[in-house]
Amino acid sequence: EFLFLAMADGTTQGTSRKCSLCSTVSLAIVVGLFAVFIGGVSKLVKNAPIPKKGVPITKYRRYMIKMSKLRNFKKTKKILSEAGENLANTFVQLSPDASLKKFLNESAAASATPLGRVVLYVKRILYFSLQRYLGWGRTDASGFLHMANLYFASEDQFSMLLKRANSALERKEHVLLDIGSGVGKVTAKVASALNITENRDVVCMENSSPLRKILGSKGYQTVSSPGELQQSPLSEVNFSVSALFNVLDRCDNPGELLDTAIDRLNPGGLLLVATVLPFRGFVYEGKKWSKWGKPHVRSPKHPLRFSEIMTSKLSFEENAAIFLEGILRYHPSLKLLSWTRLPYVSSGDTVRTFYTIDMALMVFRVPSSAEL
Repeated sequence: EFLFLAMADGTTQGTSRKCSLCSTVSLAIVVGLFAVFIGGVSKLVKNAPIPKKGVPITKYRRYMIKMSKLRNFKKTKKILSEAGENLANTFVQLSPDASLKKFLNESAAASATPLGRVVLYVKRILYFSLQRYLGWGRTDASGFLHMANLYFASEDQFSMLLKRANSALERKEHVLLDIGSGVGKVTAKVASALNITENRDVVCMENSSPLRKILGSKGYQTVSSPGELQQSPLSEVNFSVSALFNVLDRCDNPGELLDTAIDRLNPGGLLLVATVLPFRGFVYEGKKWSKWGKPHVRSPKHPLRFSEIMTSKLSFEENAAIFLEGILRYHPSLKLLSWTRLPYVSSGDTVRTFYTIDMALMVFRVPSSAEL
């Protein structure tokens, strides 16, 4: 019995030592993993520098135009004289407003803390990784990671531009077709400016699958292309307003999108077109093993043709006139009701708090059958 008790005691002590050893090893592993985690976070914080402030947006630099340049084309470039006069007569002067200030503050706040900078840094790595290793397109990767919020006008500014279109907006109920909707933030502003209260009265055409899911979650009807719109239950629906916001320069067949936006409008309906100037057409295309940090791009298969190539060496007014002349050459029946110059702003990253380029926003009216 004594021998049995002694053996049992020895077994208990051995088991206790093993448990103690296991606990020590487990603790060491946990401490090691925690140290690796802290080291990784420290490295991320170190490699996620504080971004520089974006270039200030002022009324003079991003909103104003020179009327004399528009009216002088009859002396310098006769092919642009009609477009220049048209632009001069319909320009609506806007200014930076509270909505823009809020967007810029939110963009700056995203990188104001170490955690915020780490999040931006990690998203940047994932953004380029999805493009390089999985062959995702830039738009799909950005939409999936909820990156690069874009801004160019507030609801009040849309309303100001639409004031000149009162006769075309006599209908109390509107149905909006937004081609190239992104995540739908601008879509919501336009819908609100048109007093559209039901999201089901908005149809969003968006090629990116991740972005269509976001739009669908907001209650918008979605299609991927003009072909799908034609084959869907919406094929018989006509719209009172169509919008093409910064999409004509980033698609394979801008003429098809322009035709769709116009053909699906009710007589007397409105066409809203926003574009970066100078207009440069190219397509972001997903391609595996593309260069890190440089999305794969190519020329459109069916580009829009203009009277001359728009470049940054030309003035904003000249680029605007070239663009308008080209659009009216494709669709001479369109009438420009109002337009303005605006900054196209993108939320920041690990380099800058925000980015800005020039763009124009134009409102056209499609003539009624009696006017043709």
